[in-house]
Order: sequence, then structure tokens, then C-alpha cells
Amino acid sequence: MHFGRAFLAFFAGIWLYQAVVVNIGGILAAIAIPRSYFDWFGPGYKTSALALLQLVGFGLPVAVLVAGGVLAAIRLIGGKPVSVLGFLFLGLLVSFIFTAALAALHVQAIGGDWAPFVLQMLVPPWWALPAAIGPWAGFAFAAWASRRMVTA
Repeated sequence: MHFGRAFLAFFAGIWLYQAVVVNIGGILAAIAIPRSYFDWFGPGYKTSALALLQLVGFGLPVAVLVAGGVLAAIRLIGGKPVSVLGFLFLGLLVSFIFTAALAALHVQAIGGDWAPFVLQMLVPPWWALPAAIGPWAGFAFAAWASRRMVTA
């Protein structure tokens, strides 16, 4: 793969993670949910309500946006889709690590314990899994779809 295409794909992955997961995902996470939503599920099912909220309010929209961004990047950058996907994934991963490190440093700077915070990012509770795997599921779908486009 040409260096320029690899460079573009890598930085497209970084931009995609920051734009979709951090910025748009942050906006989606900040939407206020009425207490009546949780009351409707009942006291014993609050974690189920959180899981559904994470799936519909964060995981699916982020997955769709990441998938669309990855497919658009493959088309715009050109070259072999497998190579572009590799550098896009590397950019997404570097951006995730950078964001996690910055968040941990911020937690430490305000006097919190950063270790449980990082552990919760790496091994989230079950109800947060839709949000945690949303970007990676979107990437996986785009990789699958780009492979189907090449073989079709």
C-alpha cells in the first residue's frame, strides 16, 4: 500500500473515533432520560433498562455511523480494502487508547483512583456492553460489507 493511502487511512480511523464515538456519542450519552422510563421497568429491572438504553441510545447509532464512515473511507482512499481496513482499525485503536489514557489522567488529576476507571473501560458491566462494543461492531460490519462488495 502506498504510504499516502496508509497515512490517510490511519488518520481517518483516528478522526472517525473522535468524531463519532467521542463527540456524537458524548451528545447521545448526555440526553436526559426521564425517571418514568426506569419506573416503567420496575425496581428489579433497572439494569435491563440501562442495557436497552445503551443499545438503542448509544450502541446502535455509533455502530451505524462508524460502519458508514469506514465504508466511505474505503471508497474515498482507494487501494486494497484489506489494507485500508487495517490502517483504519489501527487508527481507531490508537484513538481509543489515547482517549482512555486522557480520561484516566483526568480522573487522577481530580483526585480519583484511575485504576478502577480504566478497568471499567476495558471490562465494562454487562449492561454497558452495547455501548462498549458499538464502534467495534460497526467496524466489523463494514469490514464484512467491504469484503462482500469486492467478491460480488
